[in-house]
Amino acid sequence: MSKEKVGSKSATRSVKRAQRDSPLHDFDRLLCRYVCENICSHLPKNLTIQDIPKIRASVSGVTPWHNRGGWGYKFPDCPPGHEFAYYVVHRVQPANLQDFILARGQPNMLFTCDELERLYTVFESEKPGLNRSWMPRKFTDEEFMQCAPEIQRLSWGETCQFISLSEKSATILDEGCSLHEGIYTVKEWIESIRYLLKFVHRKDLLPMPDGNQPTPSKFTAAQSALSPSVLKLIEKYRAQFQTTPESKSASINFLTKGRHREHACAALKSLKQTGEYLGSARRGRPRKITRIAQPTA
Repeated sequence: MSKEKVGSKSATRSVKRAQRDSPLHDFDRLLCRYVCENICSHLPKNLTIQDIPKIRASVSGVTPWHNRGGWGYKFPDCPPGHEFAYYVVHRVQPANLQDFILARGQPNMLFTCDELERLYTVFESEKPGLNRSWMPRKFTDEEFMQCAPEIQRLSWGETCQFISLSEKSATILDEGCSLHEGIYTVKEWIESIRYLLKFVHRKDLLPMPDGNQPTPSKFTAAQSALSPSVLKLIEKYRAQFQTTPESKSASINFLTKGRHREHACAALKSLKQTGEYLGSARRGRPRKITRIAQPTA
C-alpha cells in the first residue's frame, strides 16, 4: 500500500499524472512515429539540415519527363542515392511538414489526418525508380491490450472493435506493402484511436486544431534551431498546460518563476507561435502610477 498521505504534494502529483497519462494517446504517438521512421529510413544517412537549401534550389522548376518506364523526375546535380530525398523536397508540402520529415521527426509530434493524406498522395504517385517499401515493425499483444481499460469506459464492443482493427492493421503492415499503402493503413488506424479519444473526453490529446497537440504543419521552422534546454522546457510547459488548462493564459512572469528566464521566454514564444500558449510571450513593462491631485475646497 502506498505511504503517500492524502493531500500531500507527491499524492497530488500522482493524481495529476494519472489524469494526464493516456495509453490511447501514447499509442497514437507510437503510430505517428512509425510513419515518420518509415519515410526517414529511405533518406540518405549522411543527409543533414545544411544540405536542404541546396536541394531546394536544385529541384525548383523540375518537371516530370517521360522515358520507356513511364513518367519520372530527373534532378540535376543529384548525388547517387539521394533521389528519394530530392523527391521529398520537391513534392512534400507544406514546407513545415517537409522540414519535420527531413529533420527525421524531431521533436516528436502527431500527424494530422490531413498531413497523412498528403503523404499518402505524394508517395502513391511515386515515379519509376522512386518506389519504396514499408519497413514492418512487430507489434505485441500488450501494446494493443494496454488501451483496453481506457476504452472500456465506453463499452466492451468498442474495445473488441479496436483490438480487431489493430490486429488487422498490424497484419497488413507485417506482411509487407508499399510505402503509401502502409501510410494509408496507419492513417485509418490513427483515425479509430482519435475517434475513441473524443468519446473518453480527451479532446485535449488530439492534434491541433481539434485539440492542443502540436503538429508539423503548425510547427515553425525556427523551432528546429532551438537549444535542447528550450525544447525540454517546451515539453514541460505542454504537460503543465494539459494538467491546468487555465495556465495557458497565465502571465509570463508567473510561468517563468523559478526557471531560467531567457530559456523560459524562448519556450513560451515558441508555444505562442503554435497557438498552445495564449498569454503574452514577452515581459511587460511595469505600469507607471500617476497620482491624481485632490480638488481643493
